[in-house]
Amino acid sequence: MSAHQKGTMLTDDGGMNHMVTDVHASATATPHRAPASHHDRLFYGSIAVALAFTVFLGFGPTYFFPIFTRSLQSTQTGGPVTPLVHVHAALFSVWVLLFVGQTTLVAQRKLAVHRRVGIAGGVLAGLMVVVGTLTALKKAARGEAPAGVDPDKFLMIPLSDMVLFAGFIAAALLLRANREAHKRLMLLAYVCIVVAAVARQETSHRALDERSRPGTCGRGRDRRRARSSD
Repeated sequence: MSAHQKGTMLTDDGGMNHMVTDVHASATATPHRAPASHHDRLFYGSIAVALAFTVFLGFGPTYFFPIFTRSLQSTQTGGPVTPLVHVHAALFSVWVLLFVGQTTLVAQRKLAVHRRVGIAGGVLAGLMVVVGTLTALKKAARGEAPAGVDPDKFLMIPLSDMVLFAGFIAAALLLRANREAHKRLMLLAYVCIVVAAVARQETSHRALDERSRPGTCGRGRDRRRARSSD
């Protein structure tokens, strides 16, 4: 084979390789898309506001709205709002605001501040578990539960919420170096306590009606005393 023929073959091979490279590049090219982190920030920021709104609506008729109207506050079952209930409400309300703030810090890429605030969030979560459990036990001891539900059986719902909340928070803190796992676990923990607000949206008006009837607030205690005497 002559030198001219070899040169021609090399040129042709180079041209074919160049064409294959061009075809491969065009085939793998994708339309311009926003970074995944942008969509994550949008999702978590939106869900934080949506869940905060859900909590406000759920607890509004019996707890938050009476603050502005200066009317009597009550629990879901129409029972009294004790100092422990106020502490419970304060801690969980701070959590709602903290979650919105933390997602905002991530959206603004202030991760160092986000981590420092997260330490306080971990302490807050621990207090929420303790106070939430005590509040549930105290309400069960007073015989408070939705109409037609045994207080002892109903107790399993808030206690289960606290166990799940504590588990997700602990896992999120342990996996805080894994950003994807951490934010999902924190959201799952939040959902565990939002369930109570969703349930109250259905029963809040019923609780207000029951509260307006004489002797309703003591009905749960009377039922508890009657069962204890049997």
